[in-house]
Amino acid sequence: MKVTVIVPIYNSAKYLDESIGSLLKQTYEDLEILLVDNGSADNSLDICNSYAVKDKRIRVLHTDENIGTGAARNLGLENASGEYICFFDADDRYEPLFVEKLLSAATEKDADVALCGYAGFREDGGIEPHCFEDEFFNNTDSVRKYVATWFPDGRVGFIGNKLYKAKVIKDNDLAFPKLSRLEDGFFNLDFFSHANSCVVVSDILYNYRLSPASVVIAKHNQEYADLVMSLTDATFEARTSWGVTAPTDEIYKFCLNELGTSIENTFVGDWGIGTLERRRYLRQMTEMDTYRDAIKHLEVIGGYRRLLHILLNKQQFVLLEILVRLKTFGKGRLAWLYYRLKK
Repeated sequence: MKVTVIVPIYNSAKYLDESIGSLLKQTYEDLEILLVDNGSADNSLDICNSYAVKDKRIRVLHTDENIGTGAARNLGLENASGEYICFFDADDRYEPLFVEKLLSAATEKDADVALCGYAGFREDGGIEPHCFEDEFFNNTDSVRKYVATWFPDGRVGFIGNKLYKAKVIKDNDLAFPKLSRLEDGFFNLDFFSHANSCVVVSDILYNYRLSPASVVIAKHNQEYADLVMSLTDATFEARTSWGVTAPTDEIYKFCLNELGTSIENTFVGDWGIGTLERRRYLRQMTEMDTYRDAIKHLEVIGGYRRLLHILLNKQQFVLLEILVRLKTFGKGRLAWLYYRLKK
């Protein structure tokens, strides 16, 4: 049974030997590896081609310009011939048993999707594990209940730790939206709307690279807050259409934490906007119904992010900027500032 691995690649040359190497070390060998070079400006394409010469399981797809990660994955889907499909990021790593264990679980249960535990790793060797229990959901209602309980948490919102049945994707014309960020969350929400079964493997089999704060800041642009609130709205709409009632903590935690990132980037992101435009952007955020609903649930997030939202709603822009810059650049004592402002 063939498994297709789709790998979007953009200027990832320094990671490719490690990441592609982890694909070639898979104990399950009936693979189709689609390396989608997304208009890279470095030598990523040359590296991909060199691997394709060495291993006939590898095919290289190439675009002349950067069409976005979601569109690159869609190109991979158009060319995929495997009965199961997984999506792999070019700077991450599989454990050798990733495909074998997920495929075994999926085929044993005839599941539409199999997912596993995963871990974030840093260059200094630190790891952040995400562990789940072995579970099987054998009908639509139980799958949707599980998704509603945890989405957008990584166990269901993240795409890297999953093996998807290709038939579900193709029969329902599923594709990644053309967005700058969060396209994986929207894809999974669509997929799970059509999934009738799901198997969870407790083993940690996927490892994703934790980016430095400066890289995270650079990835988030001015439309990110709108995307966060759109995904939040889409999650609630899906729950309503499914007729599922479940806790809302994970949704609001995601929304408030990610909007906190947008607040930070308003001050430290390379957006090239002035003070008046910055304040206009922040005020517009607070006027959105989704944001107004979310801030009623500040207890689900940590103290620093909670303080960001409190200051924003009081339109204390000067104090907000001081807090963000102290935190971002590691200067001063945030605990002291927090308790002083709280008084």
